[in-house]
Amino acid sequence: MKKHFILTLLVIFTSFPGLVQAMDEYTLLRIGYAQGLSNSAVLSLYQDNQGFMWFGTYDGLNNYDSRTMNVYRADGAVGKQLLNNIINDVDGADDDCLWISTNTGINRFSLKKRCVTGVYEQFPDGVSLLSNRKGDTWVLDKGEIYYYNTSLHRFIKVDKKEKTFDPQLSFVDDKGYLWLFSSGDNSVYRCHIDDFKKEEPDFSTIRTNIHQKNIEYTFYQNGILSFIDKDKDLFLFDITRNTKVYIRNIGELIGKYGTIKGIISFYDDIIIAFIQNGLVKLDAATRYSESVVDQSIRIFSVYKDPVQDIIWVGTDGQGVMTYSKKHALATQLMFSQLQNKIIRQVRSIYTDDRGNLWFGTKGDGLVRVEKYAGHTSGRFSLSSVSVYFPNRKENILNYDRELMEYQVFGIVPSHYMNGFWIGSAENPGLSYYDYKQDAVVPVGGNTEILQKVHRIYEENDTTLWLTTSGNGLCKVDLEKNNGMISARNIRQFIFKDGQKEVNDFFPMSVEGDSVMWLGSRGMGLVKFNFKTEDYKVYLLGSKENSSINDILSIYRKGDVFYLGTVSGLVRVEFDAEGQPVVSCIGKEQGFLNDMIHGILEDENGFLWLSTNKGLVKYNPENNAFHTYYYSNGLQIGEFSDDAFYKCPYTGNLFFGGIDGLLYLEKERMNEAEYHPDVRFRDLTLGVEPVNFYDYYDESTNTLCLKGISHSFSISFVAPDFVEGDNFEYSYKLEGADGGEWSSFTPDNVATFNSLRYGDYTLKVRYKKDVFDTEYKFYSLNIQIQPPWYLSSWAYATYFLALLLLGVYAVRLAKKYYRREKLIKELMLHESHNAAMNSISGRFHETTASFATIYRMCGRLRQFKSMPDEYYKMLDVIHETVLSFAFRSEGVWGEHLALDEYLPTEIAVYGEVRLKELSDEIIRMLIYKGHDNVSDLKVDMDESLMVSLPKNALGYILYYLYSECLHANETVHISVAESEQVLILKLVLPDEVADKLVGIEKENQAIPVSDTDFNTYLYKWLYMYAMKVMKGNCLRKEHEVYIELPLQQEQSVPQSQNKKTVLLLEDKIEMSWLVSDILSDGYAVHCVHTTQDAFSYLRKNTPDVFLADTMIYLKEENKFIEYVQANKGLLMNTAFIPMLTWKAAFLLQKEFNKLVDGFVVMPYNILFLKEIVNMAVSRRSTKEEAILVNVPGQKEKDIICDTVEQANFAKQLLQVLDDNLDKEDLGTAFIAEQMNISPRQYYRRFKEISSLSSTDFIKNYRLEKAAGLLLETDWPIQKVISEVGIQSRSYFYKEFASRYGVTPKAYKKAMLGKEITGDENIDN
Repeated sequence: MKKHFILTLLVIFTSFPGLVQAMDEYTLLRIGYAQGLSNSAVLSLYQDNQGFMWFGTYDGLNNYDSRTMNVYRADGAVGKQLLNNIINDVDGADDDCLWISTNTGINRFSLKKRCVTGVYEQFPDGVSLLSNRKGDTWVLDKGEIYYYNTSLHRFIKVDKKEKTFDPQLSFVDDKGYLWLFSSGDNSVYRCHIDDFKKEEPDFSTIRTNIHQKNIEYTFYQNGILSFIDKDKDLFLFDITRNTKVYIRNIGELIGKYGTIKGIISFYDDIIIAFIQNGLVKLDAATRYSESVVDQSIRIFSVYKDPVQDIIWVGTDGQGVMTYSKKHALATQLMFSQLQNKIIRQVRSIYTDDRGNLWFGTKGDGLVRVEKYAGHTSGRFSLSSVSVYFPNRKENILNYDRELMEYQVFGIVPSHYMNGFWIGSAENPGLSYYDYKQDAVVPVGGNTEILQKVHRIYEENDTTLWLTTSGNGLCKVDLEKNNGMISARNIRQFIFKDGQKEVNDFFPMSVEGDSVMWLGSRGMGLVKFNFKTEDYKVYLLGSKENSSINDILSIYRKGDVFYLGTVSGLVRVEFDAEGQPVVSCIGKEQGFLNDMIHGILEDENGFLWLSTNKGLVKYNPENNAFHTYYYSNGLQIGEFSDDAFYKCPYTGNLFFGGIDGLLYLEKERMNEAEYHPDVRFRDLTLGVEPVNFYDYYDESTNTLCLKGISHSFSISFVAPDFVEGDNFEYSYKLEGADGGEWSSFTPDNVATFNSLRYGDYTLKVRYKKDVFDTEYKFYSLNIQIQPPWYLSSWAYATYFLALLLLGVYAVRLAKKYYRREKLIKELMLHESHNAAMNSISGRFHETTASFATIYRMCGRLRQFKSMPDEYYKMLDVIHETVLSFAFRSEGVWGEHLALDEYLPTEIAVYGEVRLKELSDEIIRMLIYKGHDNVSDLKVDMDESLMVSLPKNALGYILYYLYSECLHANETVHISVAESEQVLILKLVLPDEVADKLVGIEKENQAIPVSDTDFNTYLYKWLYMYAMKVMKGNCLRKEHEVYIELPLQQEQSVPQSQNKKTVLLLEDKIEMSWLVSDILSDGYAVHCVHTTQDAFSYLRKNTPDVFLADTMIYLKEENKFIEYVQANKGLLMNTAFIPMLTWKAAFLLQKEFNKLVDGFVVMPYNILFLKEIVNMAVSRRSTKEEAILVNVPGQKEKDIICDTVEQANFAKQLLQVLDDNLDKEDLGTAFIAEQMNISPRQYYRRFKEISSLSSTDFIKNYRLEKAAGLLLETDWPIQKVISEVGIQSRSYFYKEFASRYGVTPKAYKKAMLGKEITGDENIDN
């Protein structure tokens, strides 16, 4: 909330005789840089029709709503710009617009669009633009007159018939008349246009005389013309009533204070603004004598708020100053006004029907102020004040305090005599005032028992009831002899609560004609029936809060008693059984003081409480309260017992205290407060501020938002420039879940998140203080339209699409049925003719044909200009051929021989430790889900080394172990070496033994249709290994022997002629197979994790990166996206993913530049070598791309196709490096730094990256952080701050997601060392 600096104004008396300073009568508010004012030199002021203020300064146009300041400058306005930042004048225009006059011309500024909508440079500095609040506009320029035609939107010159006038005196009244004042005489002309909208309106000039002398100065505002004639006489002229009032001659003031800037009628007074000497008031109450309001300011402009009666002053260097009259809460009679003749506190108050004010003091007797209501602001003439003692009266001027005291505690009017009763402390305790005698007369008789009388009740003309402090309740029977009143009989009532006497009473409240309630000092509340003399004592508090039984005042409101006690305000109700229900409010609830001396109710139902620290205004409806303690003009802080009274004639509330008394006038308490309407101001969609009126339909009061899925907020304000900072707002949104009013807070912004589309109503209310119980609310309809995909026409499109899809599905089903029928007929025909063909020759011919078809499909897919239907056809051909190739019946019952794709001989380059290989195979089987490996009893010497090819031996062991596990019985396996032959001995069931030996009888081939592809592959690899290793399988009863001849070890060949393949594969058997397939022409380096793969790529440049993405299951595309983010590492490497056919079809379109080929599993494993060869041959195309190196990131490059893309990437990286420590590094900020629009930035960014801008920046921060971890010894907090990330937990989460490890583990792995305590980066 904007806070205003309220300046404390002191009463300063100058040395000039007769000059009275008036600053203490005004509240001064300063608006400057703290509130957002663009410049402290304010040239012009204006209030628009919504109540908002506009300030024209030396540096832009300012709009102020009592809380926030919006600034418009020539270099920052939306749409058309202001002509200049020096704003000379702001005036009203038609169609919710403003006229902005600058040094270089006039702008037309739209209040709804909040931008310039018209530019008129033909009127430079020095012209006079004049208009009224309706927008009737005239321009005076170099002796010419122009009016603004609202339909043509231009200024049109009119014929002035050679009249000469002073443009500085001219103005436009509320009817649109232009007033011109002659330069040579006292003539005044009124120019009139019948219709400012007509293209050729009627123009007329009327001559009038409003004054007999030449007028030298004018100032017009709100229908009142202030003018000064040549004799320096000041007049006020009401244009509407055509009446003129003479004020006074101000020639002396002009000579003293200088040039006048403005004259304002302010209440009954006149305020004159002088350019160099501030504000001077002419006080109507003293025949317009002068007094200085503020002489410390230099004035550029002055304006009177037509709504709140505020004087706005634009100053030279002090911003905007506002002056409003102080409204004192009460009228006060202070002892200091009585020349301190009275110094004892006020203890009782009374007003009579003659307009006199009476108050009793604690020692200074009874005081009367005659005709108190006729005095102004509590200033009394001392001659009207008298002091009374028993049988003695003196004027206050003659009063001299003596040793004796007269303490007056109670004053009660009499219904039976011409006077009132007086209760006092002692000697006498009971007296009466007789108007006829004009004297205080003690009651005669024996009245010694009547001491410290506080309350008096007159039952009839002969009976009084008195409460006393110490002598209980007294009943006095009166008699009258010779005009004198005396006590004939006095009866004392002492009440008891148990053994305790209750005899100390202050307040009394009478109910009907028989019951009185007495408030005791310390013993609670007493109910007494003075007809039957029955009574009951109610103790209200327990031992812990017994102080609430000390009662100083009683006020009854219906069936509820409010008791003023020494421990706060006590509320008492009686239940059905007559027991009191008590609640308290005091210091714990916010009262400044617990001592409640008096309670009075005003006409609005509020209770006013007098305490030892000010007055409290209390709302019994909601328990809200406000304390006035030396505030709102109150000069009395501590009040007294018994000193409270409500005048039955005026409704004024009186309270007395230690320094005097005050009264709250009924009219002032009921004065109508200013309650401005709520205005809806600003709209924010997400985090982007937008113009509210771009989405607002004024005719339906509806804010229309289209497809909002993010948050939006609306600000609102009730423009009050006096108390607006104290307003609290509450709102609710009807139509949403809940729809409850929010609590009242100073926040004036309503924020909503992810509302569903539909119709809502936003209701806003506010309160000015705690006493508001009824609130007027202001509504705004909000219509959130559904997104396009949920609109009516979208549903219609969906229905039509589904209908067409259904028709197509039916046709497709019929086509499929016909095709299946045809295929079955062809297969039947082929089965009858199968024997007529050479099976063996056709198999090899068919396999070669399948490879040819596959390659042709791949090449055809590289064409991008074919229709989508052609791609679908290729997909069908591709899948049909490959699936057909793997079906035994697809090649006329022949078996598929895969050994054509593997080498016929395998060289041995080193010995294999058989035990380690066996353990590795067993771990693989456990990973595959075999939970019965304990059935394998393998007996191998750990030191046994054999000269055999490791991969082929692994094929054999894997197949043997997996088949043995299917037996679900214990199998014993042992190994022996004899005469250069490795012998595997297996003791296993007959069923498994028969299967192993039977494989040799299948002529080295297996039908694919017998099982799935993986099972087929493992069986075939076993057979392939037995073939190339010249192995033999024998059976002897329950034993099976596998004989494998040992081979001669060969030297390792040089690898410079072989290309390098980096293989990412987690399945060991698959890595063996790929290694064997590519062993002729490639050296294969196998890794098992993505992190290991990219760690290898950062240090080496293989020719091919072959990655099995099927290890990521459904996240194949995310793996490819990760590769895309690090594509700089693959610039000189052919990247080939091994994935499913479905993923290949999707990724081939999205990552065409990144991927050099696909291996579609499992079918393409047949053509792996051919795919790799083709990818390597195409690698040269990457060399044509342009690499943009990411600074500080080794091998992290952005691949660009053009020089323009490379320049954009370099500029982007430079901006990121310069601003990386900023957390809010968003698209708008980056685009601004690169001097392009956000739309251009988005388009050009998509050309160099498939990531979103947010993900790219996040990855860049993480890569930068990873580099800093390796290059520096910084702790982690410094690293994340350096890269602009504030949340430590967020950084750890994203780092682990990207690199798979924590920052500490990453540093350890990359540097290859332990992190010591001194280097602990997690600190």
